[in-house]
Amino acid sequence: MSVTQRSTDNSVVRWILPAGGLAMAALAAGVFWIGRTEKPKASSKPTVGSVLVPSAGGAQTNLETVSLDGLVEQIRKGNVSALGLAYQRSMEMPNRPEVSPSAPTTAEIASWKRVMQATAESAAKFEPEARKIAMKMAGRMLVLLGRDNVASTWSDLLDPVRETLAKGTTDKDCEVRAAAIDQVAVVWNWVPGRDIFTVERNTLAAWKGGMLQLVQPFLKDTEIPARLAAMRCLSVLPIDLAAAPALELLKDKEPFVRAEVIRYFALRPGLIPDEQLLGLLYDDQQLVRGSAELALNARGLSEIQISLGKMIVSRDPTIRVSVIGKLDESVDVDAGVWLARLVEDSDASVRLKAVEAIAKRKVSGDLIRRLQVISEKDTSDAVRKSAEKVVRAQSTASISITLPPLPERQSVLAPKSTVTTIRAN
Repeated sequence: MSVTQRSTDNSVVRWILPAGGLAMAALAAGVFWIGRTEKPKASSKPTVGSVLVPSAGGAQTNLETVSLDGLVEQIRKGNVSALGLAYQRSMEMPNRPEVSPSAPTTAEIASWKRVMQATAESAAKFEPEARKIAMKMAGRMLVLLGRDNVASTWSDLLDPVRETLAKGTTDKDCEVRAAAIDQVAVVWNWVPGRDIFTVERNTLAAWKGGMLQLVQPFLKDTEIPARLAAMRCLSVLPIDLAAAPALELLKDKEPFVRAEVIRYFALRPGLIPDEQLLGLLYDDQQLVRGSAELALNARGLSEIQISLGKMIVSRDPTIRVSVIGKLDESVDVDAGVWLARLVEDSDASVRLKAVEAIAKRKVSGDLIRRLQVISEKDTSDAVRKSAEKVVRAQSTASISITLPPLPERQSVLAPKSTVTTIRAN
């Protein structure tokens, strides 16, 4: 039960619901999120070293002049310069910001497919930093395919992208695993830059479901960067049921991990209710306590609400009952909301004090109806009797208010004509 009353303005979102055999698994996973806004990110270009490679006849070829298809063989050989150049080309944008970047053509998609296949096949030949670049290039493919009027063969790149990221998630280096998982986060809010048919929609939904399966195991990774990457990835997944497994990390042994979970889920009260955040104010680490307080502030709770909330979730009944004495200290506190929580406290002495406090206040009809139930079913005789008195008193007051007004008394001293004249005027 929430101890505050606030309204939240949520953004309107749209989902494309797939149909058919392939779609059922995707619906269960719930991962077909729609979002068309492309947000290019600034990124430093990798250092690729020499770009001269031997060619037939002993001559040297400058890789910078080679086509995408020409880079494929070099990538298969583990040439980091070729991988770096491919990544640079995936990042190329128009010189003028007002010009919309062009989408890949059918031929370009075919070339990028071969590049990504080569990258996935030869990933083990590269050093960890180069493998991290490969993961970023896989995510970049989705950005390219999200551009308006992309060729109808856009789906040809889905499997190579998944294969590359799957290789990354099984990498022995935790930083590479984290880089791969971070790129999966791009998936949830992505669709191709064109209208798609039902069969394509189903294919995409099933593909996204498979990407979700890549991420979930890493919530239990032995390395902190990989666990955090999995949590971040799920935190942007818009379906609560699919994102919820990340909350297991609220029990992580590392304070920094617990604090990061709170930070990333701060604005998702459907997953971390206010009451749970209030309980985290008692964490044994200041880093976690501070994160919980910042999250509560971000949700709009005032300092007095946070203070009272911390008291009301205390394990000490004397602290919980002390909330009653503080309810009149702030105008932005609805006493009825807090008393409604306290009348259902696990400790009978707290419930009794709350009922007695309600007797001295004007409260809502809902709270009186709740007291009616308490007067019949509470396990404490004292609480039941006290609640019954409050309900009876409220019922009597209600009857008195609804009685019709008594007729006016006519003064026996005033002449009848005078009374009539006064009423006429």
